[in-house]
Amino acid sequence: MSNKRHLNESCIIEGYLSGKSCESLGVEYDCCFNTVRNVLLRNSVRIRTLSEARRSKRSTAISEEQRQIIEGLLLGDASIFRRRCTACFRMKSVQKEFTDSVMKILPFSFNYYNEPACTRSIKGKNCSCKEVHIIESPVDISLNDYRDVWYPNDKKVVPIDISLTSLVCKYWFYSDGYTSYLNENCVILGLCTNSFTKKECLWLRRKLESLGFEFNIAKKVKGHILQARKKESVNGFLQYVGLPDLDCFEYKWKEHTGLRPCRGY
Repeated sequence: MSNKRHLNESCIIEGYLSGKSCESLGVEYDCCFNTVRNVLLRNSVRIRTLSEARRSKRSTAISEEQRQIIEGLLLGDASIFRRRCTACFRMKSVQKEFTDSVMKILPFSFNYYNEPACTRSIKGKNCSCKEVHIIESPVDISLNDYRDVWYPNDKKVVPIDISLTSLVCKYWFYSDGYTSYLNENCVILGLCTNSFTKKECLWLRRKLESLGFEFNIAKKVKGHILQARKKESVNGFLQYVGLPDLDCFEYKWKEHTGLRPCRGY
């Protein structure tokens, strides 16, 4: 028991020194905030103040592949928060395999949280909500450029110079894309762009058209989304991004086998 306890303490100390917070380490090791703090104090590890954490001088090198993944995730649900002179990256998903994969690929010592499954009342109806997995990077100077480009006025926008590479599109589709059968032959492929303006959606549509994929813009209650209905666009987009690397997203790779574009959705 003492060896296991010592191993856990060593891992907690290593995690804290790498930039993880007491709160995230508590979640990781199934203990409370104060337990983690006591481990650090018992081993003479100085506790960072809140102001020190936000003034971090950490600057992490980001590879070209990692940059494209970050941009694809930002086209989806991911976000970057300003923390005084630095910024942090945050994303969430109901697919733990997805967040675990991103944690391994991106070069940050992520903090991990989760929101347990629950039942919520939405417009007077009880709705079941799945467990949500959340990862957040420590503050990092290397994320400042992303914050400046994607949030010029503290509101997320689509950068005008973004390149929709196959990797960017794959992680965009992972994060905020879907396919839906209208019948056994007809498949609609959608990219949720609700947080962007119609002008930005039109610009993204033109970028996708330049790759050979025809998308329509559909008006929803909250903003607009992009939809491909033609066989060559649905299947072409899936071929462009390549086969899924994650089992949890295999269900999205539905092929359109009909002869005509999907209608009435």
